[in-house]
Amino acid sequence: MEGQEEIRQVDDGLLNEDQLRAEQDRGHRARRIYENDLFKDAAEAIKDDIWKAFRKSNLDDDAIRRTLRLQLDLLDGFLQTFRHHMETGMLAQIDLELIEEKAKRIPKRVV
Repeated sequence: MEGQEEIRQVDDGLLNEDQLRAEQDRGHRARRIYENDLFKDAAEAIKDDIWKAFRKSNLDDDAIRRTLRLQLDLLDGFLQTFRHHMETGMLAQIDLELIEEKAKRIPKRVV
């Protein structure tokens, strides 16, 4: 019975393999975008523009400062989404490697 449980667990992992591969692919695509020089320059330019507007704003202009803070938070959240996909992709790759490793250790059945 123990051998059958091992096979079932691997089979359960293989059922999820397509999803893991999709996450891995998404992570690779996110990394290509996030590490792209044009993307980095654009994100940095947006951040710089927000900070310039903040420094130029009046100290008592709370509405403008709140709006600028919101813009910074949105930019950070946008960039965090890419980092999240990159991390998820790396974890998916580790899971796929574990599934492959486990499948190699289980003797194949001859039918």
